[in-house]
Amino acid sequence: MTSVVANEDYSALLDRLQKLESENRKMRRFGTLVLVAIAVLILMGQAGKSGTPNRALDADSLVIRDAAGNVRIELGLLEDQSPFLRMFGRNDNKSASLLLSSNQKGSNVSFWGKGIMVLTDVDSPSLVLANGGGGTSIEPQLVTTYDSDNFHTFMGKMATVDDRTGSTTWTTAASLKLVRKDGKVIWRAP
Repeated sequence: MTSVVANEDYSALLDRLQKLESENRKMRRFGTLVLVAIAVLILMGQAGKSGTPNRALDADSLVIRDAAGNVRIELGLLEDQSPFLRMFGRNDNKSASLLLSSNQKGSNVSFWGKGIMVLTDVDSPSLVLANGGGGTSIEPQLVTTYDSDNFHTFMGKMATVDDRTGSTTWTTAASLKLVRKDGKVIWRAP
């Protein structure tokens, strides 16, 4: 008879233990959920505190080098305080293969190849593609191509100066002008 009572007590004790373990697991899950919610609220509060921006980096320039120490990317300010991004080719860090710059006059994107550097001074955004054999400059309303012998082709709206009077007139966007290396116009339409 004592064995039957002991089995019933053992069985009741086992049921109660399983119930307590189940409740304990539920409490731990609830506690973890509360901690995660508090952490999220704290992080959200940090992101929007007093309107000040978070700064990851504050520097005058940023230079990224490869494993050999060669400059590959440079981000900074030009002498006139206009921003630029320069990316260098893999063979050297003497001439950039891409230059993005922006100044008071406009933004420029320049690509160049071996030994050639193209700098533009236009009053509007431009895109320059160049290498040792020549290049192309694309600006709003004007496309210019040139070769290593300094012959130029201008297509689009451009200023023309009358040699006799010195007056400047503007052509239409449907204009084409071919220029020799000495700067003399070979052909023009219209």
